[in-house]
Amino acid sequence: MRQIQLIGHVGQDATIQIWSDREFVIFSVADTENYRDKDGVSHSKTEWYNVIYTRPNLARYLTKGRFVYIQGKPENRLFQRKDGTWAIDQTINASRVELLSSGKSEQQPEQQVRAHPSAAAPALVPDKDDDDLPF
Repeated sequence: MRQIQLIGHVGQDATIQIWSDREFVIFSVADTENYRDKDGVSHSKTEWYNVIYTRPNLARYLTKGRFVYIQGKPENRLFQRKDGTWAIDQTINASRVELLSSGKSEQQPEQQVRAHPSAAAPALVPDKDDDDLPF
């Protein structure tokens, strides 16, 4: 079984949707990777995920900027945008959601770092060039 674990920030306030007489909470999560290339130049890459969760009572706590842990089954869907380009929709059917901090408006950034130290971990520079990898 494929599982994904993700820590990131809620992108917008969660909404509740009803499908087949069941309520679901829907929200997006941004996961940002910061790193340095072999020349020491800093880069940042953000990926967005749509999350579906079966506990609608959690919706009021899933506000923009809140730091969350998500565990669930990933599902990717290829679709064509209105402009004709192709894109991948990354959705997680969550089996577990944990609130790790308050929203950004309720807490200063340095307090968020103290609440979850791994969020402030320094970017790692690979020891070897990609050409040296055996695969």
